[in-house]
Amino acid sequence: MKRAIIAIWLLVCGLWIPSQANNQPYEPPPQLLDNYDISFGPRLYTCLGEPHLLVPINISVSQPTTLVKLIIAYDQSALTLNVVAPNMFFQSFMYDASQQGLIKISLTTDLYPPPVIPPIFGDTTFAWLDFRVTTRDLFFDYLTELDYWEDPTTPGPDNYIALSNNNIITAPNLGLHIGEVLLYHPLYGDINLNTYPWEIGDAVLFLNFFNGIAELNQCQKANADCNRDGVQASIADLVYLLHRLTNDSILVDDRQLLPLGNVFWQPSGDASKLQQISPSDRSYDIMVQSDVPLGGASFEIALGDNEQRLEAVVLDSAADYMQMYCYIRDNRLKVTVVNWDEANESFAGGRLFTLYIAPGSEEPPFSIESSDFSDNHGQRISANFQVGGTISIGEIKSQENILTISGYPNPFRGTTAINFAVPNAGQYKLTVYDILGRKVKTLLDGYCSAGSGQIIWDGRDDAGGDISSGTYFARLQGDKKIHIAKLYFLK
Repeated sequence: MKRAIIAIWLLVCGLWIPSQANNQPYEPPPQLLDNYDISFGPRLYTCLGEPHLLVPINISVSQPTTLVKLIIAYDQSALTLNVVAPNMFFQSFMYDASQQGLIKISLTTDLYPPPVIPPIFGDTTFAWLDFRVTTRDLFFDYLTELDYWEDPTTPGPDNYIALSNNNIITAPNLGLHIGEVLLYHPLYGDINLNTYPWEIGDAVLFLNFFNGIAELNQCQKANADCNRDGVQASIADLVYLLHRLTNDSILVDDRQLLPLGNVFWQPSGDASKLQQISPSDRSYDIMVQSDVPLGGASFEIALGDNEQRLEAVVLDSAADYMQMYCYIRDNRLKVTVVNWDEANESFAGGRLFTLYIAPGSEEPPFSIESSDFSDNHGQRISANFQVGGTISIGEIKSQENILTISGYPNPFRGTTAINFAVPNAGQYKLTVYDILGRKVKTLLDGYCSAGSGQIIWDGRDDAGGDISSGTYFARLQGDKKIHIAKLYFLK
């Protein structure tokens, strides 16, 4: 009898559980399985200069939660807070970052009056921290942490949550998990991330990035700060990389592996479309002025609905020692001009290149959205640019004081007469190029007297072979000027 009374008393007090008849393992009551955790997710990896490092604030609760209060500590020498943003609806969400290195966050879902916001329950991300990575280059990978701070001057805890039943959960019942951010030290010049910097593959990828063909992730952009001026993936970095390659005796012979640019570029090689190009195309000169010789320039040009009107991009003779790369995607034209020859520093201002665009109702038919400039030593510089006046190619006048060129008949079959006029006696060069910018025929390379001249072209290349139908450019260069005539050959 006494033993039965003791068993009943232990059972009532919850200190003894009778054995299960089916021998199944004992499972505690649901309230004993409650868990409450705050975390920042797995370790994050980022690079120097990252403008937006997004850090999630995750919560895992097994009971409805209506209030969260945190004080998050971070390394202000490495990170600078941009903003704290909620990831869901709350009746109140506030943060205070006035104290350096600390972020105070307070949110609640059960303020009066309505609207009614459901409490937090389960696993979710309730907010995001947005940081800039502002540390200087430490020349090694650096691990920094996000921790929780308790103010010793306050009487109670600063990091806690409140459940919908008004229970307060603090540490250690509330798991506060530290976050880790690894700041990646750049391997400058290793843009393709193969651990070998300053390779020809890095240059190809970088050029493709400037042309809009390839994208770079944040680590690649950090590695692309080749001149280490703190500005990632600029035209100055591209110039620095190319000069680093050409000055390297091991890699200098591999330069021909690069997709060399052209003096002329057209967006389409469709021969059926090329024959429809009209001599009435209008030219738009892109004029550049800098205080030092130009080593590189990059332009992003918005064409809007006029992409189909763009016929050609032509590099000016004053800068024809440079290489030009062009690409169109999503109605945007990327033009990159780079000086491979560091010793050549002749261009500091004037017409850099010209856009040839078919006539239309919208004038001007484009806008320059962004530009970037470099000197010949891979250092970023400031330069002024503007769009020059328009000239109708079909209205070039043969005056004695200007350089002119034209072809007749045009289009032509068999032969055409290329007429030209030069203002001054001197050395001149008349060359025919195809639509891809490849030289087809050199018609003149030598001394000319001032005045008019004519050369007959029989539609053959330098090797004596027949050319195919399409558009060609006759380029007359001399007296520090250049002029171009479009020729249309039909078989």
